[in-house]
Amino acid sequence: MDPSLVTGICIILGVLGVVFWLPVIVFFPLIKSIADRISGKSSQVAQITALQQKILLLEHDVSDMKTRQLAIEDSQKISQDLVQSKRERKDS
Repeated sequence: MDPSLVTGICIILGVLGVVFWLPVIVFFPLIKSIADRISGKSSQVAQITALQQKILLLEHDVSDMKTRQLAIEDSQKISQDLVQSKRERKDS
């Protein structure tokens, strides 16, 4: 084989390799992020899911606190009614 032919083939293969692999290497992060976003593996999706869980937990806690507040208000009203009725008996 002629050395210039081998050199020419190597150059052609090298250029084709660069032409083919350069876009793959350059655009790989972009392609990967798009694929992750489509499949739901994005870190943002995980963060949103975690925030949604925290919101549900906080809503549950607020609901519990409202229930406890209503119970305390009822208890306080009953206590005030008892004190008022005692005062009325005492005054009578």
